[in-house]
Amino acid sequence: MHTTTFAACCFSILLSSPGAGNPTCGAHHPAVRDVRLTFRGWTNAYRLANDTVELIAVPQIGGRIMHYSFLGGQNVVREVPSLWGVIEPLRPDWQYVNYGGCKLWAAPQCAFPNRWPPNAYWENGRCTAAMNSPLCLQLVGPRDPAALLQFTRTVTLAPSGSLVRLDHRMENLSSATLTRSIWAVNQQPRPSLLLAPRPPSPHRVWGTNLHLWLHTDDVYYTEIQTNLASKLFVLTERPWCAGLHNRLLWIVWGEPPTQLSYPQGEAPVEIYCEASYAELEILSPAFTLAPGQAGTYTMFWSLTKTPDNSLAAALAALRAHGFLP
Repeated sequence: MHTTTFAACCFSILLSSPGAGNPTCGAHHPAVRDVRLTFRGWTNAYRLANDTVELIAVPQIGGRIMHYSFLGGQNVVREVPSLWGVIEPLRPDWQYVNYGGCKLWAAPQCAFPNRWPPNAYWENGRCTAAMNSPLCLQLVGPRDPAALLQFTRTVTLAPSGSLVRLDHRMENLSSATLTRSIWAVNQQPRPSLLLAPRPPSPHRVWGTNLHLWLHTDDVYYTEIQTNLASKLFVLTERPWCAGLHNRLLWIVWGEPPTQLSYPQGEAPVEIYCEASYAELEILSPAFTLAPGQAGTYTMFWSLTKTPDNSLAAALAALRAHGFLP
């Protein structure tokens, strides 16, 4: 897909989706319903649903989105049953708890102490939640200086169909100027077929264990399951990636960047995979934020049923949605 086509596609979605131009979301639609519920043992989870899909977020575990599916259908988001209902104690300043789900970090990873783990407040903080409309949920991260950055995520469902719009805001809470990207990490169970755009230059692709990845003229892909972990980085003006699991193609993408400016070692599209799960990751361009300043970036999700789990089925769906020529 050409950059101009991708930009036009995203611009059209920005205008047509609920809350366009207004991060507090759009108007009520009669087909929509919302429920606060207990999900997998977590109380005070929030459910958004329209006539096509449903989404569940758990504010107490880093504001993760833990469920995205067609109504009554299979969840495409990875879950970890051994941690259902668990809320690990917050251990500042750096902590990792792999609940699964979809979360926000700040890149680059090289800014983490010794590169690992991430900040505890991003990973495991207690977020506040507000339903701005039956189609829209806002999740606000802890406002603690030890968090360095506060994330606000506004999640909006389209009145119908599978489209999800995710408006992100990252504010610098520290006393120093920081250069960071908003980093969305979306976990999916495996086995799965993973796909990312193939840029025109091979110098725009790097990573670890790249022998696990194949390519067509338009995409990089892998469905190999191995004990080897792999991380693919793609520097592209078309920031999208996708995972096909049990005949459900989950596409995640971001606004076209105005410039390819990313923190050291990072890219707008990143996919991590190992034997049991994968991470579909989209990063915003880098923001240089003085204390108190904030940057914003919008991402999207969609979900498509396919006839099988083949590469041909995934490519056909990506073409139908305008991601490939």
